[in-house]
Amino acid sequence: MKKHIRHHWFRVLALSVAMCCYPIEALPVQAAETDMPVTYMTYEQNGCHLSPRLIQADGREVEMTVTEKKNIPGVYRASQIPSAYSLLDDAGNSYVTSVKDQGSTGLCWAYSALGACESNIMKKGLEIPDNWRDEKGELNFSEAALGWYVYTDHYQEGDFTSGDAIHMKDKGVTGGNASIAGFSLAAGIGAQLEKYAPFSDWDNGYSEYQRFVSYYRMQNSDMIWQISEDATSVIKEWMMESGAVSASYYSAGSYYDNGSSSAYYQNRYDADYADHAILLVGWDDNYSRDNFNPNQKPENDGAWLVRNSWGDDDAYEGYFWLSYEDPSICEYTRFDMAVANSSQLCYQYDGAAVYAGIGAKAAANIFTVERDGELTQVMFPNLSSNSDQLAYTISVYRLNKSAKNPEDGKLLMTTRGMLYYSGYKGVSVPAVPLKKNEKFSVVLELSATGSSSSRNVMLGMESNAGADTGIERVCSYQDGESYVTSDGKTWIDVNSLVKMPGVNYTYPYADLGNVALKAIINSEEEPTNWTQMNEALALGAPDENSNQLFVDAYAEAISLPEDAPQQIVNNTAKNLLAGLERDGRISYPQSLYANYGSLRGDLNDNGRPDVNDAFNVLVACSARALGLIGKLRPAEVRAADVDLDSKITMNDAYRILLYNNMLSIGNDPDWDSVLNYVGDFS
Repeated sequence: MKKHIRHHWFRVLALSVAMCCYPIEALPVQAAETDMPVTYMTYEQNGCHLSPRLIQADGREVEMTVTEKKNIPGVYRASQIPSAYSLLDDAGNSYVTSVKDQGSTGLCWAYSALGACESNIMKKGLEIPDNWRDEKGELNFSEAALGWYVYTDHYQEGDFTSGDAIHMKDKGVTGGNASIAGFSLAAGIGAQLEKYAPFSDWDNGYSEYQRFVSYYRMQNSDMIWQISEDATSVIKEWMMESGAVSASYYSAGSYYDNGSSSAYYQNRYDADYADHAILLVGWDDNYSRDNFNPNQKPENDGAWLVRNSWGDDDAYEGYFWLSYEDPSICEYTRFDMAVANSSQLCYQYDGAAVYAGIGAKAAANIFTVERDGELTQVMFPNLSSNSDQLAYTISVYRLNKSAKNPEDGKLLMTTRGMLYYSGYKGVSVPAVPLKKNEKFSVVLELSATGSSSSRNVMLGMESNAGADTGIERVCSYQDGESYVTSDGKTWIDVNSLVKMPGVNYTYPYADLGNVALKAIINSEEEPTNWTQMNEALALGAPDENSNQLFVDAYAEAISLPEDAPQQIVNNTAKNLLAGLERDGRISYPQSLYANYGSLRGDLNDNGRPDVNDAFNVLVACSARALGLIGKLRPAEVRAADVDLDSKITMNDAYRILLYNNMLSIGNDPDWDSVLNYVGDFS
């Protein structure tokens, strides 16, 4: 029997809140005591896996959703699903990347999730340029990037996910799960190439320039906590349709070497004890029960083919067979990926894990359009506590300038449909044209159907939690961003909701944050903007003492063709800036928003710096002083930094006022004179 590597980590308990609200009319900001039922999502850390449990306020446990093969549309009929299948050899093609070795880290969840992403990209036949491939000729995503950024605070004006993070000892190497991977990938984090963020750089940390470097984007994820015995066909369909499937199981049992393969089965521990994430890459219904340990055999034949992350010297070149009947297998997850495109903007507020939900009638986010385009997709989490089949209604409004709520404007589109499985869902919607600087809202309603119609449906939200919960998490929000309603008529801003009291002078909503609801807008492709790249290249070439990231990114940068797509230029420039930062030649966020061609000092885009622009800078400075992120968009950040020190400060506001005053007395100022001006206007 091959040597089985044992991994030991401490166990922690994390509490997450899911809330049900009463009619908003009964909840004014200064309301008297209000009784609001609360449920909690608890997470127990087993090894490197975080196992969820749903607990009601009275302590009763709610069963997580278990999928049965009922009323769920599938691509393949049962008769079309073969008795054996392997993504390692599908009609002579392999759709699985090489076995990796997580070493002594707890990053199994990242290896599993990104292995599923890589497999999906290959199975779909998406383009993988040669210079994206590693030394083995394979697409190879960075587990370190996925395990670093979602666990790391960041505060950057212009990024509305700033202030959202999970706090755990040693970040993602402590542990995670497929849900965290999905939240991160949905936010645009995690599809970075290994060569630009290798785990060997972990002790140095990873640059904020690279936080959103993404060569592909996640469009949708499907997750089933567990399947019933007769529903293995669901996972088999997923593999044949989409590629490898991430899963978790209890790994501390005995692996049996039967002479031709390694087999694993235990029947003592269920999914609550799952402690390790792996990748399902095939199956064999006829894999004999006699291949397992004679002292502990499953009752029937059949097993999943598993790619592990303990190196290719573990088991049989890194693979083993896992019985269908093992009671600990859980969190089956697939990811649907697409090539990232800079003309596709993701409007979002949630940048970390969504560990809370609210039982509201509907929830909404309000955004401001950065450039003309069409809204074509809406993304949001379907929480694991919800049923596997939900009905959704999505509406989009163009808001009035003085809008007081998400429906205060013109209804542009309403669409309805069904959701299947939990996960971070991506729903295509009829195209909605939107113009730059328009405010728009996305309104989401979810409802259970059929036998689960009486079950309370939760809409996903961010939340704050202290270190005593085991998984500390933080989120940032501001007024005018997220709203909820319990009756579909009266809306309340989350900034007010968190201040509402409950019974016994408690504040049950106090830890909530933004609604997890994203809008994807496609814009027309424009000529590639090389400003950021040129600023980075102007800082010089690497020398014999430069770091490898700088060397590799510079080599790619100077080899890019003139017609390179904007997304590739952006990714390369940010990797290059990160290398320059590590070499000490620049400091973040220098050149971060270089490609935004804003008129200097003109935040409101009216053709000249004026008092309103100075006021907006002061508001941003005030928010920062309170530990908040201001409401400036990237183009406004670029315009606001008139002294070019890569910071938004009171001096920028002061200089904008000087510029405006010089104009008002008939001068024709230039910025050099404004920045160097001392004196009065007499």
